[in-house]
Amino acid sequence: WTVNLNISPLPTDGQTGYILYQLANGSIFHGSRRGNGVPLIRTDNNGVSWVDKSLPEMTVIYNVIQTGTGAVLAGGATTNGGAIWRSINNGDNWTKVLTGTVQTSIQTFAIAQNGAIVAGNNYGFLFRSTNGGTSWTANGHLSTDFTDEAANQIVRLSDGNLYLAAGSTFGGSCYLYHSTDNGLTWQLRHKFSGQG
Repeated sequence: WTVNLNISPLPTDGQTGYILYQLANGSIFHGSRRGNGVPLIRTDNNGVSWVDKSLPEMTVIYNVIQTGTGAVLAGGATTNGGAIWRSINNGDNWTKVLTGTVQTSIQTFAIAQNGAIVAGNNYGFLFRSTNGGTSWTANGHLSTDFTDEAANQIVRLSDGNLYLAAGSTFGGSCYLYHSTDNGLTWQLRHKFSGQG
């Protein structure tokens, strides 16, 4: 491998590389943590070169997703808490559409079968958008053994149902949640005891 990141400074803090996501046009986003690097970079030429597409307020980007209408959403955090940014030009410009989620980070996105977008943060709070990510509403909290339970990953299966994997930020049990109504409500399906 050769290093093709024409970004300075390069990410070197050992906690980078949270997400790679390819847009419909072939561009690829890489999300990471600010500090020894930049939180959001993009390549338009299959990794030959990369450009910084982050905002100064972005401290970490955990997830990127493209909606059915082509808008791009980036989830992560600022120094004031979790945030979601939205772009209608493949990340050239961003608008913050959700902010201040209790000093946490937006960890994951999924697009439900009906087009609604579900987001989760690292303290188990869920958010939902029905207009392509333009605006968001709080959609409850995962209720289990931990008040700091992280919504780590949401996926939609071929049958349209959503599954959410969660676990404590500080270790402990892991949980599997299930939604059959496009992310409106969630049911605990299984608790995995042990390290989260």
